[in-house]
Amino acid sequence: MRIVSVDALIKLMDVNLSTSSGAVTEKIHTILRPMEYTRIDEIVDIVFTTVEDKETSVRDDLGAESDEEHVQSDQTPFTQERTPKEVVAQRKQLAVDLVSGREGVSLVRMRHSMYASTNDELRVVVSVSKRYERDGGYWYAFHDNPQRTYLTNASRGYLVLGMVDQDFVHAIPLQVLNSHWDEIGETVKGNGSVFKHLVVANDNGCFSIRLRGANRSFSIDEYRLTP
Repeated sequence: MRIVSVDALIKLMDVNLSTSSGAVTEKIHTILRPMEYTRIDEIVDIVFTTVEDKETSVRDDLGAESDEEHVQSDQTPFTQERTPKEVVAQRKQLAVDLVSGREGVSLVRMRHSMYASTNDELRVVVSVSKRYERDGGYWYAFHDNPQRTYLTNASRGYLVLGMVDQDFVHAIPLQVLNSHWDEIGETVKGNGSVFKHLVVANDNGCFSIRLRGANRSFSIDEYRLTP
């Protein structure tokens, strides 16, 4: 038998909503099942897994503003001051509102930056970036797992790209990203996980995602949503 207070259960629910990792969800399920109460390994494990996932999520939300992950097409890293989390949260909410308005459905946050309609037919991943002074562009990390996997398991999936200094977003269908998947720059981590570098260029108000190779990109203007 396991006993948990309502307050503690709500806290676990908040942890689950703030994470993008399925591993964290599974560990939460594990500690709610009967187990040897003298060992706290599972509890310690969920703490460290959640912290690690949270750090990754924060980097993604802020446009991966770090030396080791912000890689432009010329592979030269650089840094800028971090964007306040409150600003990022406002832009994410704008993105959710714009997609909800166009689709005529309410979107519920399922996990960190992942949203779904109540019937789960529509799924959305939201990412926000600041504008980088060096080239006037924006940078996003799009992970093969869990983000791409999450969108794949829905009838309609969109990656929604918000910008700190713009009042519109781009809701890009997953199939469009899939059609360019092998042409987009990427990083493969030591554990084998992959994330794509979505470098968005702004050419006099026309936005496009850069592809590998000189002067190659594809326009995302047709996917723009405005208030």
